[in-house]
Amino acid sequence: MKKHWLFSLVFPLWWVLYCVMLFLRSPGARGWYGYTALAAGAVFLYVTGALALWAARRPRRFGPAAMAAAFAAFIGIDQLTKWLVEWGLGSFGTVQVVGDWLMLKSAPNHSHNVLLSLLGLVIENRWINVLIKAVFALLLVLAVLYYARKNPDGARDTRLRWAAALVLAAAVCSVVDSALRGYVLDYIVFGGMMAFDPKDLYMMYGIGLFLAAWLQMEYGEKKGNKDSSMKPE
Repeated sequence: MKKHWLFSLVFPLWWVLYCVMLFLRSPGARGWYGYTALAAGAVFLYVTGALALWAARRPRRFGPAAMAAAFAAFIGIDQLTKWLVEWGLGSFGTVQVVGDWLMLKSAPNHSHNVLLSLLGLVIENRWINVLIKAVFALLLVLAVLYYARKNPDGARDTRLRWAAALVLAAAVCSVVDSALRGYVLDYIVFGGMMAFDPKDLYMMYGIGLFLAAWLQMEYGEKKGNKDSSMKPE
């Protein structure tokens, strides 16, 4: 159980790296809002990531049909909420959930990519962005499938299946935004500086599940081999 909570540290990893890069690039983001957003986001992702990892390990059937249903549901939630933001927040402008610290606000991201936005780079051609995201999604899904095929227990591991569904849904949502809108629509503004959307959570949880599953299976395999080698013949 202790190792479960230890492996769950991979979930807030990406959030912490994002915040550190943001603080380095934009000194104005440093301060009470920025640091509390970093801490609150890390705690939230750690706890919910641990729960997601625990739930994904429960023995239940999660075959191709269930994966397809989850994949479609993730995309539907992302796009439906964005449609509601475009339709509703056009009248209200900003909805303050917790003052200026947590708001719902239309925040178009013309960089199309979190890393590019942190680096201050913008790729104007939407179809180049679509191509980059499609290739990135394909590589991530292939990495998950490759490891599932390589590991004897990977093909039946529901964590890897959830990871594949989440990562692929995040990539498709991003491609849809770039193709239809010409930008990525972020609308959850956190700490007064950081804006994201549901697909960002899909990506963080998907990569987190994959890394946690990989660490647990690799650790378990090594521990099993060590224990078997110590048994007397």
